[in-house]
Amino acid sequence: MKIPRLIPHDLSNLVVLASVWTVFGLADMIQSEAGIMASVAMGLTLQREAVPGERQLRRFKETLTIMGISILFVLLSANLRIESVRAEGISGVLTVLLIMFVARPVSVLISTWFTELTWREKILIAWIGPRGIVAASVASLFAITLESIGMIEGNRLIALTFLTIAMTVTVQGLSAQYLARFLGLQSMEGRKAIIIGAGRFGCMVAKILTDHGRPVALIDTNMHLSECAYRDHLEAINGNALEEEILEQAGAEEGETLIALTSNPEVNVLACQVAHETFGISRAYPVLINPERGAGPELLKQTGGKLAFGRAFDIHSWEYNAGFRLNRFEWEVPPTWLGTMARNIAFPEDILPIVRLKDNSAEVVYAEQVWQPGDKVVFLSKQPEKTAIEMLDALGV
Repeated sequence: MKIPRLIPHDLSNLVVLASVWTVFGLADMIQSEAGIMASVAMGLTLQREAVPGERQLRRFKETLTIMGISILFVLLSANLRIESVRAEGISGVLTVLLIMFVARPVSVLISTWFTELTWREKILIAWIGPRGIVAASVASLFAITLESIGMIEGNRLIALTFLTIAMTVTVQGLSAQYLARFLGLQSMEGRKAIIIGAGRFGCMVAKILTDHGRPVALIDTNMHLSECAYRDHLEAINGNALEEEILEQAGAEEGETLIALTSNPEVNVLACQVAHETFGISRAYPVLINPERGAGPELLKQTGGKLAFGRAFDIHSWEYNAGFRLNRFEWEVPPTWLGTMARNIAFPEDILPIVRLKDNSAEVVYAEQVWQPGDKVVFLSKQPEKTAIEMLDALGV
């Protein structure tokens, strides 16, 4: 793996997989059941080394894991007859409800009695108890063992287990997010916004998002700008946003939004592409200066990005011109804007729509965004607030 010329990039995943199988097979030949331990030892050894393309291997591993679990579920459920599940009837459903609402909460309460967990955290843990492949595998093994010693009721164990899996995954799995939100335990990392560019304009955008409950991390190659952002109580990272390690440090693995605000539009688009393809960030917004030259709309479509703030603009004039201060204000969307895309509104050059506020959420304004009833917009303006509002009132759509 460390010598790229020996292993083509396209085959690296398969070579690693074949190596694991080889180690597993050789260990099993030497000592029965030693293959799993040898594979684990191989993984621990590789983990200590700097493996090129490690993220690609991790994604491949996750794909194999999902595929393997899915196939295993199909194989295990092949022995299950729907009639046997129906035969459990109301008593089976009551048994599962007893597990969900009595056995699980009691076990969690006992096991967390002397811990520092709050009552909210204990409630969430008690509720989140979906069963899965482990329960199905063990139940199938027990059923086979019971039938081998003459207990013909072994199949009931499989039926009850799959009924438990279906009910817990459906009820608890689908409701866990809402319960966590109700208890105030939902992590904000999943709503994190990463801003590339820690200059004056980038810090203003970051403060708007943080003031409305969005965690933000700024990335900049300029150490001075990163330190200034940090002194303004913003999370700032000094580094190149095109490097996966820097994006990972900023929280891209769990992040939801990336905004690229550098003065180089090609870098902005490339950063959005890396974030989208490597980390699966669905909302990537680059700033473009002149779409007709260099990076343009067609390139945005290919990279999964959307034009930030509704239009192209010269970020230099917002970032480096010290002759004015940036004013921030909120403005409710008028009825004439409803159903109109942000790119179709001719905002004055001195006014930029930054964030849309709706239903206690703050989302970055982008070109294809359609204004809806109840929307409020946070603007940045080079003009005084009163003048800017008068200019917006004078707009027609």
